[in-house]
Amino acid sequence: MSRKKDPELNEHRKAEILRGAARIFKEKGFHGARTEEICAEAGISPGTLFRHFPDKQAIILACVEIEFASYREDVVRLANKEGLYWMMGIGGDELLALIQSSEFNLHADSWLELARDPQRAPHLLAMDQDLRDLLAQRLARGKAEGWVRESVNAVGATNIIFAIFTGLIVDRQQGIRIDIDATAQALGDVLKSILV
Repeated sequence: MSRKKDPELNEHRKAEILRGAARIFKEKGFHGARTEEICAEAGISPGTLFRHFPDKQAIILACVEIEFASYREDVVRLANKEGLYWMMGIGGDELLALIQSSEFNLHADSWLELARDPQRAPHLLAMDQDLRDLLAQRLARGKAEGWVRESVNAVGATNIIFAIFTGLIVDRQQGIRIDIDATAQALGDVLKSILV
């Protein structure tokens, strides 16, 4: 008699595998990690791993999808008057939480993984452009509503804001030490000069 599948247990096991895989990916890179290491880190057998994911590439893509969902959620949440004004007064701890807010802390690794994949790179570029368009549209609306300076170029300001956050995320992932309080204050100053 075969065991009944428990969907909740199945999802819990997948999450354990992804958390273990993310720790190995962070340490060794997506392609330097071996499935045996992922199994050991997640405390599972290879049979269990392959019951949930057909191969390592599927695990990588699942981690990347979660990272991008988190990134997109942050952009959508902050790409409005309240979010942008909140960032003008952001403190160091809040900025640190924001730039490492993904579940696996693999933002930059995920971007690079997709950028190298000829089949998935167009999806990455389209998603990035959609998020940039969203912020640019909200900045243009802010100009019309009076909470963004009339002279602001919405597309240019969007590119600057994305570049700042991308740079901070990459610096954080690479272990580059920055004075987070000074950076938060400077970020507020930059946003004020762009927007107000």
